[in-house]
Amino acid sequence: MESNYLGGQAVEMPDRDYRQSYELWQAQTRGMLKRPDFFLDPLFSILEGRFSGVPCAFDKRLAYRQGEVTIWAGPNGQGKSLLTGQVAQELLLRGERCLIMSFEMLPSRTLERMMRQAFGFKIVGPESFRKYKTNVVKWVNYVRDKGLIFANHKGAISPDLVLGMALVAVNEYHVKHVFVDNLMKVVAGEDNLNGQKDFVNNLCSLAADTGCHVHLIHHTRKGNSDRDAIDKNSLRGSSSIADQVDNIVLIQRNLDKEKKAGDNNLTEEEDLTQMDVLLNVVKQRNGDWTGGIPLWFDRASTAYCQTSQRILPDLCPRELIPEGA
Repeated sequence: MESNYLGGQAVEMPDRDYRQSYELWQAQTRGMLKRPDFFLDPLFSILEGRFSGVPCAFDKRLAYRQGEVTIWAGPNGQGKSLLTGQVAQELLLRGERCLIMSFEMLPSRTLERMMRQAFGFKIVGPESFRKYKTNVVKWVNYVRDKGLIFANHKGAISPDLVLGMALVAVNEYHVKHVFVDNLMKVVAGEDNLNGQKDFVNNLCSLAADTGCHVHLIHHTRKGNSDRDAIDKNSLRGSSSIADQVDNIVLIQRNLDKEKKAGDNNLTEEEDLTQMDVLLNVVKQRNGDWTGGIPLWFDRASTAYCQTSQRILPDLCPRELIPEGA
């Protein structure tokens, strides 16, 4: 018998017999125990920058690496889906195939929003549609050929089906980036903490096993005001969510600036010097940087821009954009 001490008193513990389990452990770990030189190539990849991932278009210090999970989180109505739709277009432009599973919005609506960002303006009404129909068809064919796939489902869905669709998309459509919008549509009930923990853990396993990058859209808890500062502890639901994922990006609009603009009290200098939206990278497990990324919002295109001049980002080849746009 072994002796242990608990609360100052000796506690007798039974001897452990490892013999019955040893052969099973031996078989299970045979491919897992490795000497340091086995990792030379992945080590070289890190040192040479090959493991740096696909750099974020907003700031290259943030990257989307193979086998990782990134959470995009913020209060309700902060533009998370709009922004991640733009991220998906930037990835497609770089040759990265994407699956978008949005359970709050029909694929046709997501496509319309993405095309508006790419074209720089909104097509409205029959006359406008007839004028730009050829451009619309060319753009849809372009994102199809670049490898954009949608999950054609709106509303609640089971975690197993989400994981299954993602795995099929990775294996059969060669998808590299999986967007899940959003966690609360997959795991019902804010108090289902174990369900949230298990689903996020399975997403992490899916990413690690397949090499895809998972982008999970999530809400933050409601505070006293929409203007309250948020951090990684603000994620709604289980506290283990922040612990499990590799990267966390928080999205928060500058509501004070928006109110000034709505009241016609915003000066030109304030518009130039104050951001419209802050992306706050609060966790990047395999990166060397965390910090804020200021963005400016272009209302005509609903695209996010890197400077106050609101120069629209390139989201598709220029020849697809209507002339004069």
